Amino acid sequence: MKKKLLLIFTVCPFFVFSLAFLAGCTEKTDQGSELKRLFQEEKAIRCELQSMKAGISREWDHTVARLEASLPENMPQEEKNNMLRVRNAGLIRMFESFETVDDGVKQMLAETEKKDAAMAERVAVIKKELMKIDSQKMALFEKISHKKGEEALSSYQAIYEEILGQACD
Repeated sequence: MKKKLLLIFTVCPFFVFSLAFLAGCTEKTDQGSELKRLFQEEKAIRCELQSMKAGISREWDHTVARLEASLPENMPQEEKNNMLRVRNAGLIRMFESFETVDDGVKQMLAETEKKDAAMAERVAVIKKELMKIDSQKMALFEKISHKKGEEALSSYQAIYEEILGQACD
């Protein structure tokens, strides 16, 4: 009986200490892993934004080229330049010369306007996602700084810059 008690009192504290130590290590690893996951998520979102912006820019380029080809030859150059620079369907329609534009171009402008509006809605959602990620990152940075210090933050900052510096697919 004494051996069992002795064994319990010597092994149990060691076991409890080991569990506490491992839990502490896991927490640190989990924070680092979570931070890296957030970095990757942010990068994916930023790549999505970049792709969306490029897509709508191509759409506007194509629409503006068709619009330009459809404008009357006698249209003053300054007005033409202003109209083609706007990239806003509502403002483009306000030009008097727009009434002379081909119906196919008008339809294309309406479609580009819809795509532009849909992208603007998606951008608003994405920006909220980025804000959420940013607040999660800041909370983790604070925990890591408190537990590991500024040196650990510097290494995570380097990882962050490396991930964001990668090219989008």
